[in-house]
Amino acid sequence: MSKFKTKFIHFFKLIFPATGIELVVFLFFLVCYGYLGSYIAIHYKIIFDSRIPWDAYFSFDNKSIVMSGGSFERHPFSYYFFNWIRELALFFSDGKMDGNFRFALAWMSNIAISLSVLQIFKYLKNIIGLPLLLNLLLILFFGSFSTTLLLSFTPENFTYTLFLLALFNHYSAIKLKKKRKYRLWHWLFPELPLEE
Repeated sequence: MSKFKTKFIHFFKLIFPATGIELVVFLFFLVCYGYLGSYIAIHYKIIFDSRIPWDAYFSFDNKSIVMSGGSFERHPFSYYFFNWIRELALFFSDGKMDGNFRFALAWMSNIAISLSVLQIFKYLKNIIGLPLLLNLLLILFFGSFSTTLLLSFTPENFTYTLFLLALFNHYSAIKLKKKRKYRLWHWLFPELPLEE
């Protein structure tokens, strides 16, 4: 197998479920958060209401974030990132900002938060080495926080930042556990070998 193909496979094993229990954890949260987000997207406009510019929902600036990447204090890359999010949601809704648009936004947030919970599960299992039952209890505890529940259907900067932060911490811990030097290019263009 080529070196590039091996690294590509390891990259996907790092982000997505690699074992049966990881798949169960991911699917459990995907279904739970998906049901919540789908119900809210179909029956309410709280996820995205084109009439309200910002600060209508727990100070989550949903419309301004989806349309422009944030309000006044946004990250410079957030504009470009949310252009992709908005265009993908518009693709699924045939260019209309309706219930299907809200549904697509909710499911993108759902996938990001479910992957975040999976990264924390992998960290506890692979790096710390907690017993499975304790690991599952901690994940259920974390996954039922109000912040995690809100982010699971909210198109917000924090939703995707939580995933990237959890992924980066898990990846860094793998590197440190293998006692490898962590160079600057690992941060910019990570090679993700999980095995020698």
